[in-house]
Amino acid sequence: MNLQILLLLSQSLAAAFNPESAIREQSASFQYEASADIARVSSKIHVSDSVLLGACRRALLLPHKKKNHQALQTLTGLTLPEQPGYFQADVSSFQLERQQDWIYCTGQVALAPEAQNLAGLAMAQAWSALSAKRHELLRPLLKFTLDQEATYNDSLILIAISAGGTKGVEQLKQHLLEPEFLLDVSRFKGAEFLQDAGEFELALGLLEPCRRTYCYSQYLELDEHWQQASADNLKSYF
Repeated sequence: MNLQILLLLSQSLAAAFNPESAIREQSASFQYEASADIARVSSKIHVSDSVLLGACRRALLLPHKKKNHQALQTLTGLTLPEQPGYFQADVSSFQLERQQDWIYCTGQVALAPEAQNLAGLAMAQAWSALSAKRHELLRPLLKFTLDQEATYNDSLILIAISAGGTKGVEQLKQHLLEPEFLLDVSRFKGAEFLQDAGEFELALGLLEPCRRTYCYSQYLELDEHWQQASADNLKSYF
């Protein structure tokens, strides 16, 4: 079923939407609003159907993201910034309705496990706290993420980077036995750290499963360094 048919089939979303209770968010291209299980998006530029559905997905998840954020604050006793965020869910069976400047959306939302979404948000916030040197947030967030199976390895990367140098590298070699991560940013930062330490093969191993564009670019650069280092080591034997 294409988007045009969906737009024709859904006739009552705008009437059911309550703007007074809506959660709002804005990006460079879209304005997002969500109230209960209905959302609406608006863009001043023409976008493809796939981009539009992506925007609807983001809007429909706003209430769930807010609930996840509040739950993490309650669990940790922290007052956390709104960004960065993290939330995983699948949205399917979209229904859409166009009214003036808005596209109204609804769909079936299948949430990832609550523990995973809490751990992912805590880890994203921990990376941000490290960058901002907000140690009052970083320590309790790390305590939480280390206790979560989903973000244990992500936490080890952050701790190693904080330790720095040879100490950090040795920590990873000793404890990072199965390099599975919840956040791709953990892979990327870990690979950067290992690259700076000259551990090119280990860095490549971290980046290889990542399908993000920034990971791929870093992988190509790392592979080039590793090939050069291997060639230099071979020459030293002659």
